[in-house]
Amino acid sequence: MSNKSIATLMLVVIIIPLISGVVAEEPEIVSTVSLTNHGGIDDIDLGIRAAELSPNGNVVILVGTDGYAHLIDANEPQNRDLDIGLNSGRTADFNDIAWHPQGQTALLGGDQGMILRYATSDYSITNVNNSGTLIGENITSIDWRSGGDFAYIGSESGKLWRFQEGTGFIELLQTQFSTVTDIECHPSNNICLVTTLDKGIGIIDRDHTLTWLGGTTTGTWVAVDCSDATLNECIAFGSGLSSLLIEVNAVDASASSVGITKQFGATTGDVIGSSTGLDGTSIIHLAPFGTIRHIMDQDQAYGMIVTEDAAANNPDIAGRNIVVAWENEYKNGFILTSFGEVVEFQPIEEVVENSLLLSVLMGAIIIAVPGSILGLIFMNSSYLQRKYKEWRTKSK
Repeated sequence: MSNKSIATLMLVVIIIPLISGVVAEEPEIVSTVSLTNHGGIDDIDLGIRAAELSPNGNVVILVGTDGYAHLIDANEPQNRDLDIGLNSGRTADFNDIAWHPQGQTALLGGDQGMILRYATSDYSITNVNNSGTLIGENITSIDWRSGGDFAYIGSESGKLWRFQEGTGFIELLQTQFSTVTDIECHPSNNICLVTTLDKGIGIIDRDHTLTWLGGTTTGTWVAVDCSDATLNECIAFGSGLSSLLIEVNAVDASASSVGITKQFGATTGDVIGSSTGLDGTSIIHLAPFGTIRHIMDQDQAYGMIVTEDAAANNPDIAGRNIVVAWENEYKNGFILTSFGEVVEFQPIEEVVENSLLLSVLMGAIIIAVPGSILGLIFMNSSYLQRKYKEWRTKSK
């Protein structure tokens, strides 16, 4: 056997185990932020069901069971001296809240057709025009469209309404008998998305016409986010750790299209909601306590808070539901739980962003390594080179 043949054989013997190791190895799943639990707003379970950061980023309004309403500072939410208690005058449960784009008022919605307005000028909570129209309905979701001229309201029964102070509430046509789980309006146009429990995803155009998007009825969609104002795209999140990119047609909303349903890999838990992060990203809420960050312009995601890490390092919050997350700087922000805990998150130094991004890297390695090996084997084998020349001669 020639020296080149021996070298080739040794190369194969050495490299094959390395290939096996690369293929078999799975990326380690780690959190990319650390957590600090600053404790609760109160000593009791507040039953918080919804919260939203104000348009100016200064305060967070939160609402919950038995008419609970409260304000916390967005930059120092752990500072109880900055809290402002609000008196709703109601005992029914609140389920959602939506700031007006101008940030001077917010709509609060809840059970028994409850729709109220909060005003920043005097911290008052009052009735809105014609709210008696919704008696008997449990309001589940609210959002203002970007122009601030209309809000959309969804209910547990599946009904949808548009609201304007002058005209009150007008029910939309073509609604489905399925609980409205979320309403999200695109930040750059007057088009809004609606997710339901088992009837798919709807889109509302500028003229309040509701169209249901084909290919969306098989999922259980719990949230939708339009995190990047520069893109005509939104993304829906659903049970089974699923996501669905929606291409919004700004001219003809009914012609909007959806992509292929994807599953977030390399994590545990399930989706219960989402918040808008910075830089065109979404922070997906998981139960048990955990988060995934989705990057809209790349349609990629990675683990942010791994459920197992949260349980190991912060056992007090492991069983809590995330109500809202917000960032004051990218990867620096706070989470509010249903109990009322304020949890701060900060980036962990030198952590490789995992899940889909790491999986892509591993895939590239798996493809590149065998190719390099085959090239080395070919260059060290006179037999293979001779056979290749014979094949080239015949092919000509």
